[in-house]
Amino acid sequence: MSVTSDDIKHLANLSRLNVSDEELEEYRKEFSAILDYVQMIQEVDISGIAPVVGASLNINTAAEDEVKNISGQDARDRFIPLAPGHSDEYIETISPLKDVE
Repeated sequence: MSVTSDDIKHLANLSRLNVSDEELEEYRKEFSAILDYVQMIQEVDISGIAPVVGASLNINTAAEDEVKNISGQDARDRFIPLAPGHSDEYIETISPLKDVE
């Protein structure tokens, strides 16, 4: 499909872009190539192909959630060392009121 310089000027105007004469010719060639490719794709016979909603045919690829009951000292022993700041059995946090006057 042939794209004219006027088409590119119109697109540039709609996009609020300033396009030089050199860029105008370059964009004209690129848009023509893109539209030629789209036309080629539209000519492919897909009558025997079932539509696909996504790239994967798998419905649910995520693992099932597994509930684990962790409580008491075991929970503290496991989670407190993971905190960015901690001392003894407490997690150190940044005060949400730090910058409030």
